[in-house]
Amino acid sequence: MKITAIILNILLGLLFIFSGFTKILIIEPFEYKLVEAGIPWQASLLAARLIIGLEWALGLLLLSQNTFRKKTYIATLALLLIFTLQLLYAWLIKGDTSNCECFGELLPFSPLQGILKNLVLILLTALAAWSWKPFRFRFRKAGLILLALTLLSAFVLPFVLNPMNYETSSHFYEKGERYKLGTDTLYHSESIAPPEVDLTRGKHIVAFMSLTCPHCRVAAKKIRLLKEKNPELPFFVVLNGRPALQETFFNDTRMTNVPYVLYNERASFARMAGPSLPAIYWLQNDTVVNESTHLDLNQQQIEAWLQGAGH
Repeated sequence: MKITAIILNILLGLLFIFSGFTKILIIEPFEYKLVEAGIPWQASLLAARLIIGLEWALGLLLLSQNTFRKKTYIATLALLLIFTLQLLYAWLIKGDTSNCECFGELLPFSPLQGILKNLVLILLTALAAWSWKPFRFRFRKAGLILLALTLLSAFVLPFVLNPMNYETSSHFYEKGERYKLGTDTLYHSESIAPPEVDLTRGKHIVAFMSLTCPHCRVAAKKIRLLKEKNPELPFFVVLNGRPALQETFFNDTRMTNVPYVLYNERASFARMAGPSLPAIYWLQNDTVVNESTHLDLNQQQIEAWLQGAGH
């Protein structure tokens, strides 16, 4: 039975470490999930990295065959239970079928798949706890010091690999040189119906995205969440790509609350969007006053800009 417990501990430990690794690669979608769960925007940056650190710490504890095995099992079961309850709420109450971010953007899981995965892990953890027999360590004090340093590193490492940046997420960088974006092109196209929103007048935030661009999907998730928090935010999205890809894009991003057009006139799209995607422009009467990435978008900053008489 001890061999069974060792094998299960190794599998569980590696899985927790892998889970944290997949989240840290592109951490923003995981942060957005925490915002959806009720955590404030800036606090989500800290919470996401602490959760990843916790996953790595538990993974290392499971691998280390340490003397705190019972407490490790309890903490592992508690974390899995919390994750499962959150996924049940998202799936049953909110009707969410998008990526649950259990394994980040690397391995998309639906909430139901995440629930089933967690139930299997709970059973494996319970089996490991039941079959575990304690080891005897000769150098217990040295082992405890090494374990403490390892766990501390597990919590610090997410902040090193993907540092928090409150400044870029809250500061408005106004462009010194203003220019016309040319959104009137969208109203004189024979390939699409003209947008119902008049982008040539007033203040708007227009995002250009490709249906095949993974970073565009991350941006779309944040824009959808910002729009949920404040439906008055004037977002508009110009998509580019094959129509057949729309269903997959919207199933993943759930960006159904933001007006958009699918615009496949390549030359005009490239002229407006610029050299890289996603491209997000703050417009006043079709004039670009600011550019953003999805990392720069901040609800309070947008609201302040909308309320200002000038820029």
